Amino acid sequence: MNSCSKGAKKVYMCANIVCYEEGWNTSMCIDYRQLNKVTIKNKYMLPRIVDLFDQLSGAKVFSKIDLWFGYYQVKIKGDDILKTAFCMHHGHYKF
Repeated sequence: MNSCSKGAKKVYMCANIVCYEEGWNTSMCIDYRQLNKVTIKNKYMLPRIVDLFDQLSGAKVFSKIDLWFGYYQVKIKGDDILKTAFCMHHGHYKF
């Protein structure tokens, strides 16, 4: 599943770097720190994992979720999509 689209306007642009992991694996990292400074935070904090496990005590049935496509599943308002833009050597992209 490709969640990037080419052709982002150059109004906003975040820096990116390639991180080299063990072996020949690489990951592209986008520096959104400047965007994060002006992002409006959610009102509700995520629960602590310890509290979640406490709620499971005594439970008899559990379920498992496959989060294979769990990354990049954040809803973004149409007007804010341009703010996710980043540049690579072969074009400008946005989420």
